[in-house]
Amino acid sequence: MLNRDTLTRSTQVILIFSLMLFLASGCDKRLSGSAAENSENSRDKNAEFQRNKTKEANNPANDGDSRHSGRELRKTNVRVQPVGISSLTVHSTYVGHLLPNQRVLMRSEIDGVIEKVDFEEGEDVSKGRKLINVSTNELSLRLKIAQSDYKLAQTNLERDENLYSRNLIPGSRLDQTRTRADSAFLNQELARINFNKSVISSPLNGTVKTRHVKVGEFVRKGDKLVEILNIDRILVKVNIPEQEILSIQVGQNVEVALYIMEKKTFLGRVKNIGLEADSSNRTFPVEILVDNKERQLRAGMLARTTFTKNVDQDQIVIPRHTILERDQGRVVYVFEDGSEAVRCSRSDGIGLRKLDRLGVETIIISTEVNRVVAERAEKLKIRCVHGVEDKRAKLQSIADEHGFDLVDIAFVGNDVNDLGCLEVVGLPIAVQDAYPEVLRLAKYTTKTLGGYGAVREVCDLFETVRG
Repeated sequence: MLNRDTLTRSTQVILIFSLMLFLASGCDKRLSGSAAENSENSRDKNAEFQRNKTKEANNPANDGDSRHSGRELRKTNVRVQPVGISSLTVHSTYVGHLLPNQRVLMRSEIDGVIEKVDFEEGEDVSKGRKLINVSTNELSLRLKIAQSDYKLAQTNLERDENLYSRNLIPGSRLDQTRTRADSAFLNQELARINFNKSVISSPLNGTVKTRHVKVGEFVRKGDKLVEILNIDRILVKVNIPEQEILSIQVGQNVEVALYIMEKKTFLGRVKNIGLEADSSNRTFPVEILVDNKERQLRAGMLARTTFTKNVDQDQIVIPRHTILERDQGRVVYVFEDGSEAVRCSRSDGIGLRKLDRLGVETIIISTEVNRVVAERAEKLKIRCVHGVEDKRAKLQSIADEHGFDLVDIAFVGNDVNDLGCLEVVGLPIAVQDAYPEVLRLAKYTTKTLGGYGAVREVCDLFETVRG
């Protein structure tokens, strides 16, 4: 939920836009080569074409040549271009966090005094290694006493059995002696159990995370003693939407990357797929197991996981950044010279100038390698960092450059490659048609679609609060 304090704080610092084809509504503008016609001219030409077309339809004298001539009058910024057919590889990216492969929190099973602690925090321990003694000396003596009592009871039983065999004692006395021997045996075993409880041993190979006690402390039954983690292998936990979960298989290879390591990736395998969805967001928990012998991965880190699915059948493949969302569906603009276009709006510039007057610095972070976005940013006179593979790392770099904390930054995003940034900033904002996981992280969601005025809406929101 967005509150005024959060928004006010962010307006004092910096606003980050994440976009490729999202700066927008209002006109179709070509950003490669010479300047293109604006949307008003395009609408005028389209209207003129429609009037000419109507005249031709009402004139029966028009033949095929005149109809062809009518088409020549039509002015357009795009053309139909054949595209290639090839096999398709689909990559799905999700943000998750790291967990230890095993975690054990050991508690005391008895009341007693800590007599010995034989480890330090951060130390590797092997399975079965003795770590802590709790009143072990006292319980050791109790065990010896119980063993002596049992030995005496066994001796008395053997003697009475001999006497009974010679009819020197009644059977009732032998029964009593046998009962005392059985009781002594049980007391011995009980003393042995309590003694074993006093010696705390590691149940796994791992590393000590936390030591909760010191020598001389008195502990009660159930008190925490030590926490041990196994991080030779690490788990990455991600939440997969229900529409994607059926494509995930146990044993499937997954690429794992950390935000703090820009270029290094790790290979993991799906270990477990949750049987029940989270009712609040309709996602299933999935655990990915990754080898961690070098101990580069630490529990609690954020990770980016990429699931790859190959589509065997030949597909028509179009670069994602060339696709625009329109009322009539998804479209691609391609010019005769092969350059691409982006849908933009002159009202965006007005909104961004408002932020500049308010002292809010605006930066665009884009994965787009084509300069189509960068050139639009130059026209608007705002900073643009494009061709970015790891947005979160770049965001941290920008924050360090300006001396800001991430909590003082507002970030506008719309797709899964924005999740890392949205999770750490103080004010995460999503456009209305953003990816479902992005919408769940947002404290504010625009009322307009990405590409149809979302940028101007955010700018006006900041102006309202600051005003």
